[in-house]
Amino acid sequence: MSNMSRSKGQRGEREVCHILSRGLGFEITRELEASRSGGCDIMITIADITYMIEVKLHIKFSEKQITEYWLQAIRQAEESRHKILNPIPLLIYRQNRWLKWACRMSWSHMLWQLQATKIKKKNISEEKDYVTMEIDKAIDIMDITRTTNPSISQGTMDIRKGLGENET
Repeated sequence: MSNMSRSKGQRGEREVCHILSRGLGFEITRELEASRSGGCDIMITIADITYMIEVKLHIKFSEKQITEYWLQAIRQAEESRHKILNPIPLLIYRQNRWLKWACRMSWSHMLWQLQATKIKKKNISEEKDYVTMEIDKAIDIMDITRTTNPSISQGTMDIRKGLGENET
């Protein structure tokens, strides 16, 4: 990776940290060591959920690239499952000339956050079942955890199913 590409990525990560800090009301910083070792760029823990955020800033994206980055975010969250409770992948990306950042979040997590977990959809595929939204909307969904669901520690949420192990 070139120095210019690396600095653009870091600039994007700092910009996203600033937006998330302002939206969530607490300081958020980049994961320096994690990103050096192949981990996520930003990690945010709210109650019992840890958002594993991958940030991408490019001149231009193809749908194939966005899909690859989404799969990378999913992989990073899955690899962290043994040491982090409820890791949720989140991809935040922007092309240079776009005014707003876009976010890709698991459909099942969004439903769960909006208290729609009684809807049992079979065969949810994290790779295929996702929602893309503006960053402001993703912040609103992330913030729900603090205000409506302070703890899910009785079970873990399976992001592939969208339900906690102890929920029925």
